[in-house]
Amino acid sequence: MADEWRKQDTTDGGAENERYMEGNYDSRGNIVKRYKQIADDEHQSVQMAEEIRDSQEAVYERETERLSYEYEATGEAFTKIMKEYIEEDMYQQYLVDGAVLRCNQATTDDFDYNGGTVVLENKADELCNIVLDVHENPISGGSASGSHMTINGQRYATVMDRLQEFNINPPKCNCKLAADRLSEHEKIRADGDRNKNGVCKHLMRLNEEWDNYRVEGTEYLKKDDAIIELNMLEDGQVQAGTSIEHEGVEGITMTSVLFCKHGGLIMPVTSGQDRVEQERKFNTESPDFSDQEAVKEYVWNYFRNANFSEAATAAILGNIYVETGGYRPDVNDNDRYGLFQYMNERKDVFLDRVKKWAVDEGITDVDNAWKSVEMQCRFALEEIETPGDHGWLDRGIYLTINGRSFDMLCTSDKFRTEEDPSVAALMWAASFERCYSGDVIKKDGNIYFTKLQDQEKRCNEAARAYEEFTEYSNR
Repeated sequence: MADEWRKQDTTDGGAENERYMEGNYDSRGNIVKRYKQIADDEHQSVQMAEEIRDSQEAVYERETERLSYEYEATGEAFTKIMKEYIEEDMYQQYLVDGAVLRCNQATTDDFDYNGGTVVLENKADELCNIVLDVHENPISGGSASGSHMTINGQRYATVMDRLQEFNINPPKCNCKLAADRLSEHEKIRADGDRNKNGVCKHLMRLNEEWDNYRVEGTEYLKKDDAIIELNMLEDGQVQAGTSIEHEGVEGITMTSVLFCKHGGLIMPVTSGQDRVEQERKFNTESPDFSDQEAVKEYVWNYFRNANFSEAATAAILGNIYVETGGYRPDVNDNDRYGLFQYMNERKDVFLDRVKKWAVDEGITDVDNAWKSVEMQCRFALEEIETPGDHGWLDRGIYLTINGRSFDMLCTSDKFRTEEDPSVAALMWAASFERCYSGDVIKKDGNIYFTKLQDQEKRCNEAARAYEEFTEYSNR
């Protein structure tokens, strides 16, 4: 059925096939051997281009045929599914942080090299899996992408997310393909833990970007790609931050392939979205707002499953406690609503949005829908993921608490990955609550607060929540 509609873009040439050459030729030893490596490499590049296209076509056909069966789609309806599979993320096919990948040459079998044999200490099959890590990507798109960068709190991946030891950590397994370069044999021999690490880390050399499957008349969703930057501060501390490296580059789907120059094809096993949906099933039932312990646990689970660090989630709980005197989603003191104490224009946006959700979901008591813990968390997450006047605003803190000085711009990306609950509590108070009580200064065009309301208490309550939930989860 797919062949009736699909037309594969097969435009190629010698220059294109160079992308699939291994390179890394021996710089010493037999010159004839080196020329043979080059000739073999050129031959392999042509075969590899064909193998990638064949693999992608097989996955695409399998996926679209499966969807046509699930949706009972034929004719024009099937054509629509095949187009939507690339142009829309309607079937959980776009890869996100946490997607599981696997190389078609990964194995736990023994591996021979010049000097011995690598016999893995652990031969569990799951060792061959790779978990895609794109936590550095932004949570909202830039000017070129024009689209959300997350789904259910999980960051989308792009064709540029191919950095070895960062986005792609080599699995602790062996390879079905022999080492064919002197440098590879030397690295394996030098690894005293090779039976623990496997040889993949010594053979893997990833292509410059992922290959997307091309279908005429379709375009992939565009996302932004970021990199981690390490900056040395004046006091010698190293500060990690992110910056957009590429705006509006293609996302990747279940049909995408990342070529390893040693000869393997790294392909998705899961998109990562199936894991997100499974973890977030608890959201279907919001807890009784009168049960504060249940509310607290719900908020913890909600934001942890939205990929916030333990410290950041504890900071949210600590701030909620200070704002409401507990965990009371039904609180409405002085026209301040809910766990996050929405007021003024922000309150109006919150109430309007919740009423719309209630109508869409068939909830009869629309006027009291705002008391739903789930809807309050959902709106807060939406504010974080779409920063603006009524959401997260990047503010700085320039203050000292108990002899500890803070001078930092509190971005949502930094907050989500913060590992210190006290620091995260101040970040949330500054950029989400914006509850300052001291002077305001400007640095590099950004607003910095010199004092926050109840700043010590916010830190203490965040630390308390952190200890409670991390102790519970480690039992």
